[in-house]
Amino acid sequence: MRTLSILLLLTACSEYGLGLDPDAVPDPRPDIDVQPGRLDLGSVDLTVGSAEGTLQIRNTGLGRLTVDSLTILDESPFSLVEDPAPFQLGEAETREIRVRFDASAPGSSEGVLRILSDDPDESGVDVPLSARARGPWLTVEPATHDFGTSPVPCEKEVDVILQNLGDAPLTVDAVDWEHDPDLHLQLEREPPFELGPASYVVATVRLRPTAEGDVSGALTVRSTDPRGPQVATQTAERRGAGSRRDAIAIPADPPVDLIIAVDRSASMEDDAERLADSFGEFVATLGAVTDNWHLGVVTLDGGCFNEGTLTTRTPDYEGAFARAVTTGEDRDIADDEALFSLVDRAIANTAPGRCNAGFRRPDAALHIIAITDEPERSTDRASSLTWDHFVARWRAEVAAPTLLKISGVVDLGGCGDGADGYAQAIAETDGIALSICSSDWSDTASSLARATLTRTLTVELSEDPVPSTIRVAVDGETLEDGWVYDAAANAVIVDAQPVGAELEARYIVAGNCP
Repeated sequence: MRTLSILLLLTACSEYGLGLDPDAVPDPRPDIDVQPGRLDLGSVDLTVGSAEGTLQIRNTGLGRLTVDSLTILDESPFSLVEDPAPFQLGEAETREIRVRFDASAPGSSEGVLRILSDDPDESGVDVPLSARARGPWLTVEPATHDFGTSPVPCEKEVDVILQNLGDAPLTVDAVDWEHDPDLHLQLEREPPFELGPASYVVATVRLRPTAEGDVSGALTVRSTDPRGPQVATQTAERRGAGSRRDAIAIPADPPVDLIIAVDRSASMEDDAERLADSFGEFVATLGAVTDNWHLGVVTLDGGCFNEGTLTTRTPDYEGAFARAVTTGEDRDIADDEALFSLVDRAIANTAPGRCNAGFRRPDAALHIIAITDEPERSTDRASSLTWDHFVARWRAEVAAPTLLKISGVVDLGGCGDGADGYAQAIAETDGIALSICSSDWSDTASSLARATLTRTLTVELSEDPVPSTIRVAVDGETLEDGWVYDAAANAVIVDAQPVGAELEARYIVAGNCP
């Protein structure tokens, strides 16, 4: 009706020749107005996670306004709580629109709400949106890592960065580590600890392949991050260069060379006699595995064996041994308390043409036994003559360093001046230390004999192994102990085993590392 009145008025004015100012005539079209023109939802605590804001669409025109659509442009953390479009607004009518912000990461976010309508002058209105997320925020990168195919035993590693990208302090409460064997974790700091904004720590995951197959690990970091635990995973494929089996038939009578050095100072008279009396037990224990032994006894400064090299072919070797260990009671011996010096001279005298020639055999185990109630005193002659000096020299005398063993019946109980020097050499060569303070030697000789028989067999390996994969068996029965791997000789050294059995070593061949 209002439009009709305006038309009649214009017609009347025309008939009477009256002019009408166009600016004074109301515009009959709709006119959209959006307030506010920019919607800022302010700061949002990440622990809360979201916030809402409101804007109003108003029709300030005379015609009916149709709002066709409301759209959040592109991808952003903003959304409409409810989308009422399309809808119409009469003159001076308004419609409230609610916008939601969902915090997905710390920092500032922006978006745009586009409003399309039939406003003839302004069909599209863009309303900028903004908000800021605040609080702790933990990233664990890389979230996934594949070491790929890794040859055994080639090592690889990756640094996993634990960083607080938020603008508030973050507390790391715990780091849980679930993993297969061969994956290892080294954490720069142990929880709990705090990370300030932009601060980080490094967790290093190392792959040390010792066997073939797939492995995986999962690092779970528990913190005050509002999202809860964050996880990083690692995977790898371990691949060997193949497997090998090396075997030998255990020989009859494996060779064993023994040197017994006896302190002949006055305090040792009874001990020498007890040693002589127990020699039968010693030989009986040895004979259960081998009769192929050489034995030399040294007590004198010159280093020549008393009674020469004793073997099973020596007439009355028990009597010869008794005479040998008691030799020297009426002699002036300078090195009776420096038994390693005596042994060293005895070994030097095994060269051709010397007094102990023929004693040493290159494939034989070498067992050195010291009998004394005093410390090793070779350093009294020269400071360089330390126990490790002698061990290094004597290891050069055997086919593999592990075929050297040093044992002793020494002062372990305070009846003498201690066992310094001997104790260290015994421990270094995996020998046995027995107490000379005991008056009961019933088990002493047999214990020394059993120690002699350890590490007497050698299986040379045809390839370089991954040491942790070596498995040793006798006639198919696995040996859990009683053997060692000698890397320098690339061989497995095994304690004496029954004659005629098959000794085998199985292993994964080491791959070539880049």
